Amino acid sequence: MHDKNMKLGLNVFERQMLEDQPEYTLPLSCGADFIFCHTTPEKLGFPDEYEKASRLSALAAERGAGLVADFEFQNVAKSFPGSGGSDWCAAPDGGHRLCPDPVFIRALNGSGNLWGIAYDEFEYAVSTRNLSQWWGNKLHFGAPVFPPLRTRDALTQGEAFGAALTEYVREIKAAGAPLFLCAKGAEEK
Repeated sequence: MHDKNMKLGLNVFERQMLEDQPEYTLPLSCGADFIFCHTTPEKLGFPDEYEKASRLSALAAERGAGLVADFEFQNVAKSFPGSGGSDWCAAPDGGHRLCPDPVFIRALNGSGNLWGIAYDEFEYAVSTRNLSQWWGNKLHFGAPVFPPLRTRDALTQGEAFGAALTEYVREIKAAGAPLFLCAKGAEEK
């Protein structure tokens, strides 16, 4: 199985893994190489989110699978304080984006099988200034992922965005994520 050119993954929610639901166990028994798991810092019955993250890592490892932790909750949550004291959604520069706790990322890699962190619908959050947060109220706008420069020069703004994105990826990887991925959600037709 390690010499395959193509890797097969299973897209699940963390509760399916933690509760050993058939939607998780049956497809995984067919030999998936990795689990793409929709993850949140919610405790879900554990003493803290770190223990839950360690359990997700162990469950994937027990099945012989790598783990990709996919985060989407920040696209609709205005704030999410974690057990470590930091807000998972409030960036120090005033932007609103996924700000994962490094302790959580290390816990997700507790079994040495974390392939990476995925920011679900990242391009949507960037292009709409986090539309999902203010959709129901036209008087309140979501904060941008990266605060824009106060210039009308598109080239300058693009270069600043590129630099901010590069630094953001460095921060995520420095926190312990082997890879940083952006996932696009499915479109309804």
